[in-house]
Amino acid sequence: MSNNKDFKVKNGIQPTVYHEGLGTVVSGSVGYNLAGASYDSVSFSVTGQSTAPLSLVFNSSGTRFFLLQSNGSVYQYSLSTAWDLSTASYDSVSFDPTGQVANPYALEFANSGSKMYIQDYYGAVYEYTLSTAFDLSTASYSSNNYDPTEITSQGYGIAFNPDGTKVYLLSATEDSVFQYSLSTAYNISTASYDSKSLSVASEDGTVYDITFNDTGTKLFVMGNVNDTVFQYNLTTAYDISTASYSSISFSLSSQENNPNALTFKPDGSKMYILGFTNDTIYQYSTALTTAQLDLSTGSVFDYTPTSDVQVTLSNPAASGTVSGATLLLEGAEATGVASTFSTTLYDGTGAAQTITNGIDLANDGGLVWVKGRPSGGYSHALFDSENNSFGSYLQSDNNNASTTLSHVTANSDGFSLSATGYAITNSSGIDYASWTFKKQSSFFDVVTYTGDGVAGREIAHNLGSTPAVIITKNLNDTENWQVYHKDLGNDQRILLNQTAASGSAPTHWNSTTPTDTVFTVGTHNGTNGSGDGIVAYLFAHDTDASSLIKCGSYTGNGSNTGPVINLGWEPQWLMFKNASASVRETVACDWMIFDNVRGIEPSPSKKLEPNTSDAEQGLGIGLNVTSTGFQIDDFNRVLNFSGDTFIYMAIRAENIPTITYDPTLEWPGGTAPTAPAKGETDVVTFNTRDGGSTYQGVLAIDGAK
Repeated sequence: MSNNKDFKVKNGIQPTVYHEGLGTVVSGSVGYNLAGASYDSVSFSVTGQSTAPLSLVFNSSGTRFFLLQSNGSVYQYSLSTAWDLSTASYDSVSFDPTGQVANPYALEFANSGSKMYIQDYYGAVYEYTLSTAFDLSTASYSSNNYDPTEITSQGYGIAFNPDGTKVYLLSATEDSVFQYSLSTAYNISTASYDSKSLSVASEDGTVYDITFNDTGTKLFVMGNVNDTVFQYNLTTAYDISTASYSSISFSLSSQENNPNALTFKPDGSKMYILGFTNDTIYQYSTALTTAQLDLSTGSVFDYTPTSDVQVTLSNPAASGTVSGATLLLEGAEATGVASTFSTTLYDGTGAAQTITNGIDLANDGGLVWVKGRPSGGYSHALFDSENNSFGSYLQSDNNNASTTLSHVTANSDGFSLSATGYAITNSSGIDYASWTFKKQSSFFDVVTYTGDGVAGREIAHNLGSTPAVIITKNLNDTENWQVYHKDLGNDQRILLNQTAASGSAPTHWNSTTPTDTVFTVGTHNGTNGSGDGIVAYLFAHDTDASSLIKCGSYTGNGSNTGPVINLGWEPQWLMFKNASASVRETVACDWMIFDNVRGIEPSPSKKLEPNTSDAEQGLGIGLNVTSTGFQIDDFNRVLNFSGDTFIYMAIRAENIPTITYDPTLEWPGGTAPTAPAKGETDVVTFNTRDGGSTYQGVLAIDGAK
């Protein structure tokens, strides 16, 4: 390049190359990232064929998988889309090996699909030939087998190296992996022990399966006691004697408490877990996004990550010339929820003030929901862009009609309160919680209309998906707030301003399920009062991996080990209601709102009740948020009364991407910097003097605004 600068300095200082202008950041991915694994919310039940599945193997293209059942049978399934469990179906093809194997426990195939192996309880391995690759209907016993003396019982796993000259057998009794050589590739009768083994007892007392990454430098072991996958690193590929625990693991307990088998897609981007308790296969993403700084294209790089990422470097100058780079790493929220929803706390002043929360209400519209926190008597006030352009409000804790109060103004980054000092939103000395919902496809919409009292009327909306929750309020009279929830059905309603259980409502929604363009109302005054103004708040249930909102239900079990709800992400805001009752054991079944700004356990959880004007309450309620959803871990009657149906709405938490660096990078003190906070920029410098064999990194500026 004509604008490259080569500085060649005498007196023993190495020459340095500098490329003017911004360099190119090349996006890529690396598989087998167990530390960053996440559940895809995709699973497949095998209960139609197996109620005690033991082992799982895919073919090399991901269009078939095979399941070993405890009764000995092997079942064959097809996937219409490779590696996508949601497209799986049973082929009605099975194979019975019990003529050779009395107690089969593990299953494996040769890479070609022309051979299948089954390990019995005592460790012996039996070999089968398939005349058509990966077609169970063509399988037959080859008369080849091998009985390892190192394994006394509980032979639970088989793995081969790619050319079939090594086989690895797992014993849960010995809690060890044993390595064998095969003098004839994939011929199990030619196996001999290499006198090499790996004990995994320090990580788990009962191990159920093993598999390698595609290069043999990582070994993954399924721990059944801890419901966890453990990763071991091998300094020499496929040499088990060089393996050591990496201190990297991934818990499966949110999906399964008795995992039996694991396998990966060959590129390591997907992991599949077979669960014994639920007779279900679960799918996970295990790919790590990479950002490669191409040093041949520039010396300054500007990068804002949108997901967890590992920074690497490539194409430095030749050894003997210093090659350097400066990275401007910008911190940002990755999910997009920060510009869509906000929980913002503020102090009332009785004077004009601006609440900045990053939500563009002025251009996009939406809903502002406010509640005074510290003492009773402060109603929930709801202002929206369609009901008099934030100039009127509704109170969710009573059935009052719309009240005009022109002191909320929409801004491009939040909202402003006037100096009037109304107690409901801005009384001096009072702490307030505000929740702001922006109108956005697959998240939230608000519409207003004039009722006509005619059954079957369709109301258009712009949610862009089928509403999961619809909340309506008649603006002209004291009719109750009406709530539709997808899990209660189109002939039920529940009241936002009361503790009452859900009830029959054929005239509310006209017994018609909403669509992605309209919802239907009947003749009821709360949803279609003739001549009355009606406001409707519509909330989505988005099942996409990038979703921001989900709505659902669960059944209480009255146990300290309560229901586990998998959302696929960590929630920041939750609203609940017991739909089965108004009172349980003298305790009112109120609506409840929790958020991570005011605090969710173990903070403890702080609730506000949309149907009351009560003060905020902090209590140990057994609501625990996880990285994939939430769990009710208390027998309390408020959220977990046995047999009752509880409905919920959940909004995704913000996520600042995790930044890691190529592990070969050297840092002062040996510790790499973490990601910058949202809105801040870190300046990181790199250099190499040996053509990229080693790099040195320095955090030059931490958290520049």
